Amino acid sequence: MLLRSNKGKEVLPQVQGLDSLAPRLIQECSADVDGAIDLGVENEDAQVVMQLLQLPGAKQRKWVKQWLLRRAAINGDLPLLEGALALPGLDVNDGAESSVGPALLLAAEGGHAAVCQRLLQARADLSMAARTGLRGRWTAADVAALRASRPEFQEVLHVLGQFGNQPFALTAMARAP
Repeated sequence: MLLRSNKGKEVLPQVQGLDSLAPRLIQECSADVDGAIDLGVENEDAQVVMQLLQLPGAKQRKWVKQWLLRRAAINGDLPLLEGALALPGLDVNDGAESSVGPALLLAAEGGHAAVCQRLLQARADLSMAARTGLRGRWTAADVAALRASRPEFQEVLHVLGQFGNQPFALTAMARAP
């Protein structure tokens, strides 16, 4: 059996215990835990990053936690999302003023209704939006409404509507800034 990267490429023949190699290097050989976390992020390996964050000596850097949260939202990964939400000091609404957007917007954009629901249960703000330049501000409902002809986005709109004060209009028009 071969290990596969997140991109599906065969990487290394599987060796028993390979997944624990980085933590062992850190614990037994004084390897740099934060450097290993950075490599995990660079290689888009959220599971390794999550595991390394639990080690003593790992700095609880905000950007790493936010990367894990956004990764879970983009991929629709509920177990990773639960792990990220358990990290102390995580802000589920972070990113509203960036070009990336908050996790709720990213989950809605991917059609991940279950992730949207969990983020809303964790107090994600429905009104948070990502700036998209001249086209105005887009909320999670806006990006889901753009693709409302597909069932997964209809489910996202349904979930968002359950947490909102009013039903969402299915419109492709962005809100003015």
